[in-house]
Amino acid sequence: MKNDFIISVLEKFKLDRQIAVVTGSAGLYGELISTALAEAGVRVIISSRNGKKCEPVASSLRQQGLLASGHDLDVGSEPAMREFVAWVVAEYGRIDTLANNAVLKYGSGVAESFGENEFVGNYKRFTPMGRFADDEDIKGPIVFLASSAASYVTWHTLIVAGGWTSW
Repeated sequence: MKNDFIISVLEKFKLDRQIAVVTGSAGLYGELISTALAEAGVRVIISSRNGKKCEPVASSLRQQGLLASGHDLDVGSEPAMREFVAWVVAEYGRIDTLANNAVLKYGSGVAESFGENEFVGNYKRFTPMGRFADDEDIKGPIVFLASSAASYVTWHTLIVAGGWTSW
């Protein structure tokens, strides 16, 4: 007997007509996050401190029939953040999902510190899955966290690292 009040599992993953802001979305993971959300029906606002890189990402999504726009955003500037949020709310009425993918750059990264080849070799050797994440590995968790299927998930960091942190 089907209960009219029970929403099917697949319905919980529908993101149609949501509004999402993805910071740092001109980079590799930001572009994947933006693509995953847009493929799920979300209007994605692609943002980065390098605004010139945002519009090509947004344009690529629009060419696939997806909803996206690109905008400058420096998450290191509180006034810029306040202005950006005010603009998004004025333009779209709300923000349903914030994917905070931007990084503030301080010093060198892990790969630069150890040498790229050494880092890649160690990562693959010490990660139980023995590889880096591919596009599809990133998309699923993003859609889950943006969906009502994750409505009871709070104050949690979902680590998508192929088991890297299991050691």
